[in-house]
Amino acid sequence: MNILILGATGRVGSQIVNHALHDGHHVTVLVRTEEKIQITNEKLTVVQGNVLNKDDIVRSMVGLT
Repeated sequence: MNILILGATGRVGSQIVNHALHDGHHVTVLVRTEEKIQITNEKLTVVQGNVLNKDDIVRSMVGLT
């Protein structure tokens, strides 16, 4: 399953990312600051942007289907 996670650098979001990757899902995260993502995984895609910007959200969803 392909999953888009917003808020992945927060306490809850980072746990959701870890669980999703552990379960074998392909995870895309939209973050303001890429350096805050401390996870490296071949199934993780990090997109830099702002969740308040519609274009950034659409850009992060490309390829999820």
